[in-house]
Amino acid sequence: MFFLNLPDAICVIETRPNVRKGSRPVKPILSMLIAVMLVSACATSGTAPVSHHDVTAASALEWRAGDVMDYESRAPGLGKSYRYDSVIGWIDVYLYTLNRSDWGNGVTAKNFADHFDSTIAEVRAAERQGIYQGVVMVSLGDEEIAGQTFRHAKLSFMIRDKRIESHIFLTAVNGSLLKFRMSFFEPFPTNLQGEIDSFVLDILRKLGLSQSI
Repeated sequence: MFFLNLPDAICVIETRPNVRKGSRPVKPILSMLIAVMLVSACATSGTAPVSHHDVTAASALEWRAGDVMDYESRAPGLGKSYRYDSVIGWIDVYLYTLNRSDWGNGVTAKNFADHFDSTIAEVRAAERQGIYQGVVMVSLGDEEIAGQTFRHAKLSFMIRDKRIESHIFLTAVNGSLLKFRMSFFEPFPTNLQGEIDSFVLDILRKLGLSQSI
């Protein structure tokens, strides 16, 4: 087990990706599964081909460090979370193990898909509780950022009459799980994908996992 010691602030995100490339249409069976999920409020993991993101340019967006939550001391296996805020929204970074050391790297470990589905189910539960309104699954699949493969879900919903674009990224790194919960305010910046990839790359660098220098 290991924990990520993030700095007090990420002041300048050093890189920004260009337009994603290599994506292909979602397989018909995935479309059917997503349709079932939306009707039944159940989550189904994506099996679409990996979409590759290259990170090549600089970004000057400031992400201010917020609360650090230590769940591990109260519930072993739940790790820690780190909050970051900016003018476009907020990001929570989670690093945890669920008391397993065999998550490996990427998205292929046993029960990885089930755990990802449970994160989507949490969003659906929040909708039923009235925290979110009008949750819509926009896209679902695997994406590679700076050489690391993530399972990714993009959702849209309302919070107190404000439209939120939400992203969930989940991967395994060195036997632990790394999850990003990203929430962005409308109107969304035209370079939002770039800011997402830049932030992820910065965290991967701190973990020593990035293949982009």
